[in-house]
Amino acid sequence: MKTAAVTGASSGVGHALCALLHSQAWKVVGISRTKPDEKIEWRKCDLAVPEERVHALDGLPEIDALVHCAFTYAPPDDLPRVGQQSLAALYLAA
Repeated sequence: MKTAAVTGASSGVGHALCALLHSQAWKVVGISRTKPDEKIEWRKCDLAVPEERVHALDGLPEIDALVHCAFTYAPPDDLPRVGQQSLAALYLAA
């Protein structure tokens, strides 16, 4: 059985991909801030937080595929509030 780790597993493209891979007999490890409703292994992790990234990888099985679907959105006026560093960390994390 092949194993995939998918970031952003709780919604959008990541959630849909987890469901698709699971339906095709892949073992799926979902990595996200909130728990997805799929019956997959789940790791709670905010990729913008370095400490959480380390813990999300603890005991991770050998994987055949890593798919980075996590994202965050902030309108341009909110970028200072959200923090450009946090946004950059999210994309660099994977």
